[in-house]
Amino acid sequence: VQGTSWIKVGNLNNSIDLINSSIAIPKNDKLKIVVSVLLGASVLANLFLLSTFYWKNFLLYHKKPVNLSDEDQRKTLRDYNNVHCFSYQELKNATDGFKEELGRGAFGIVYRGMICAGDASIDIAVKKLDRIFNDADKEFKTEV
Repeated sequence: VQGTSWIKVGNLNNSIDLINSSIAIPKNDKLKIVVSVLLGASVLANLFLLSTFYWKNFLLYHKKPVNLSDEDQRKTLRDYNNVHCFSYQELKNATDGFKEELGRGAFGIVYRGMICAGDASIDIAVKKLDRIFNDADKEFKTEV
């Protein structure tokens, strides 16, 4: 059997070039990928920081209000040993007619005053309410 046979053998150099060219990414595409990754990471980092900021503010400003127990709500001001009740005229005299303003709050203005306790004078702060509101006793007990 003496015959001729033909075998096709590819050029090894061309096939390697073909493989390398399919893997290689042009410079423009590399730049686009790097910019896209950096931009995406920046957006994610900013979203994380903003959500953390809003979550902290939410927790800070939405605390549970302090509620008095039923027993404390039933107590009158005279039941508290360290609370002294003053008349309006006494407070007006102590603050010299509500002259010196210390600050303003949600329900009124706070004034500086002075009362005499025996031989000593004691500086006090007096809040003069702007308006009457529901549960005034409860609010006052909470502040005291």
